[in-house]
Amino acid sequence: MEEKLKILFIEDVQSDVELVWHELEEKNISFSKLLVDNRDEYLNGLKSFEPDLIISDFSLPQFDGMEALLIRNNTAPLIPFILVTGSVNEEVAVDCMKAGADDYILKDNLSRLGPAVINSINKIKILKEKQAVEKDLERINVMLQKTQSIAHIGNWELDLSAKTVWVSDEALKIYGFVNSGHEIPLEMIQKIPLPEFRSILDEAFDRLLKYNEQYQVEFKVKRLNDGDIRTIYSRVELELTNEGQVKFLGVIQDITDRKQAKEALIESENKYRRIFNNILDVYYETSLEGIILDVSPSIGIISKGQYNPEDVIGRSMYDFYSDHMVREAIVEALKKDGSVNDFEITLIGRSGTFIPCSISAKITFDVKGNPEKIIGSLRDITERKKAEEELIRARDKAEESDRLKTAFLHNISHEIRTPMNAIVGFSTLLTEPDSDVQSRQSYTEVILQSSDHLLSIISDIVDISNIEANLVTAVKGDVNVNAILKSVFNRFYTKAVRKSLELSSLPELSDSDAFILTDATKLTHVLSNLVNNAIKFTAGGFIRFGYLVKKDFLEFYVTDSGIGIPEEHHSLIFDRFYQVENSESRIFEGTGLGLAISKAYVELIGGRIWVSSEVGNGSSFFFTIPFQKQNVNVENLTKVSAQSDYNFPERITILVAEDVDSNFKLIQYFLSKSNVNVLRAKDGKEAVDKVSSEKIDLILMDIKMPVMDGYKATEIIRETNKNIPIIAQTAYADDNDIALACGCSSFISKPFDRHGLLKAIMAFV
Repeated sequence: MEEKLKILFIEDVQSDVELVWHELEEKNISFSKLLVDNRDEYLNGLKSFEPDLIISDFSLPQFDGMEALLIRNNTAPLIPFILVTGSVNEEVAVDCMKAGADDYILKDNLSRLGPAVINSINKIKILKEKQAVEKDLERINVMLQKTQSIAHIGNWELDLSAKTVWVSDEALKIYGFVNSGHEIPLEMIQKIPLPEFRSILDEAFDRLLKYNEQYQVEFKVKRLNDGDIRTIYSRVELELTNEGQVKFLGVIQDITDRKQAKEALIESENKYRRIFNNILDVYYETSLEGIILDVSPSIGIISKGQYNPEDVIGRSMYDFYSDHMVREAIVEALKKDGSVNDFEITLIGRSGTFIPCSISAKITFDVKGNPEKIIGSLRDITERKKAEEELIRARDKAEESDRLKTAFLHNISHEIRTPMNAIVGFSTLLTEPDSDVQSRQSYTEVILQSSDHLLSIISDIVDISNIEANLVTAVKGDVNVNAILKSVFNRFYTKAVRKSLELSSLPELSDSDAFILTDATKLTHVLSNLVNNAIKFTAGGFIRFGYLVKKDFLEFYVTDSGIGIPEEHHSLIFDRFYQVENSESRIFEGTGLGLAISKAYVELIGGRIWVSSEVGNGSSFFFTIPFQKQNVNVENLTKVSAQSDYNFPERITILVAEDVDSNFKLIQYFLSKSNVNVLRAKDGKEAVDKVSSEKIDLILMDIKMPVMDGYKATEIIRETNKNIPIIAQTAYADDNDIALACGCSSFISKPFDRHGLLKAIMAFV
């Protein structure tokens, strides 16, 4: 051992102790020694020698090792004690070890002494270190409690399963708990914050639990013991235990005093900042008659370099006022009140420019109390006036926006209630037993038309919401623009005929040359919006729509002979919520979102939209899209069609992953006459399990499901099955890209009818 040990030897036989010394030296144990052979010397040695180790014979004439051991236990329990004896008595050895001896060595086996010494020293060293650590921990704990008390910081730990919170002493003090233990029910803790902060705390806790988002909240509590309102800062973190349980560890700090001090400091800083900023203003002195006696050099700043002090000293203040009456008003106010503050004036610069200023001034008096002169300051308020004008414009714009949104909400309420009234009313008539088949058919047609109208309104609202949230993207593909024109024509032909309108579509390209790369859905949506508007606002005459080739663009147009649009509205009709007719006695239905959606879609696919119109002479809407030609083999383009009563030649099995019973029953009914075996999974996990255990030809995968959503389920299925068709079905149309990226083969948006469902399935079966 490197350290030199102090060893106290208890032995009455010199030769025996010398053998022990020799053995220790043989083991390279460096030591100093003190030899005693009686009780008194032993006690004195413990005090004066302060040994690191005691090696004792068991049997002495007037003293024995057991007695020495007991003395050690009482006076110096941390000093290792080794018995070395010539007698072999197992019972004695056991008693000594039980009494606290570190080892028991026979004199005829001293080879064990060296290791025993080393082990004993190491053992006591570890014990001392442990005690030191425990003492440090105790000291740290005391310091922590003192620190928490000084800083008004407390900590707590939530056991969510037991709904109890362990709270530190300082946290108990912060919340005002008196004579309570550290275990507090969660319900009691939740009642302490003021009610207006409860939702903020709950939301922060939910986001921490669901997404492990940072929880840092400032709130106020009403302390339990004295009712004092305190401001609290809280921070919480999640911790995963070795057993896999989630713990919530938090700290709270009473920052009331700090907040008050900060607010006072801010106020003080603002006060001195105002003083400091005033140095940049113009300080001046004038006689009571207005002759300038002195002025600060900052006159050069406020006049934009047109004046310096020498240019104005000795001149009358009247020379610089744009309106002398304002100067007279200031003088009258000074005579009456003794001072004026922030009085707005307009000064004239050397070049004739106007400088808006704010003036503060007061009359000073001489030692006899007589008025002596006027002192004051000037501040350039050009930027303030601009800001006020901007604020007024912003206020007007906000008021206009608020008015438009209010009108929009009133309109939406009317637009939704109108078809809903028809749906509810005629649905009730269908249940009447005395209605005939023809009447029921008529009722059904009204319900379907009203449902389409309601769906169109909801689609507009969803579309504008997605546009404002920047969630809409262009999905380009091979598109025949002539086919889109024909589709729009067929859709609105009957509606135009009902109003005795001449509807015509005019493509410029042949069908074989009309293939381009664009977003078919958005192009169809824009054309449909414009044609529908034209029919709505045209009482008689014609509606023509088509396109012209303009170099690298196709320019589409929709022209009508309708009522026209006043010119002052041309730049506004594409704004969201804006409608030319906003009165409650509106003649024309609509949400007022169609043109805003059309503008967003046109710009998204790379074009622009505009209008040309005169009141009483109809309107023409134009928009462009890039003319990107595709190398398309027309013969290879097939159109998938499906009849509502289509029967698959061979029986197929379709797995429908759908958690909503009504949706599943509707799909099951749509497929009931098509030679299809329908299986159901109520969540994504069940869908994954069924794919691995059943022979399935196609999957209709809902996206929003409990346990596991459709995205995750598709990804797992694709790990083992790359070929099975998976058609995503969701009410969120803009999930298309995400669904395809996860491995879905296709996409169908809710709501869909039997025809649309069979068409989607037939593309893969």
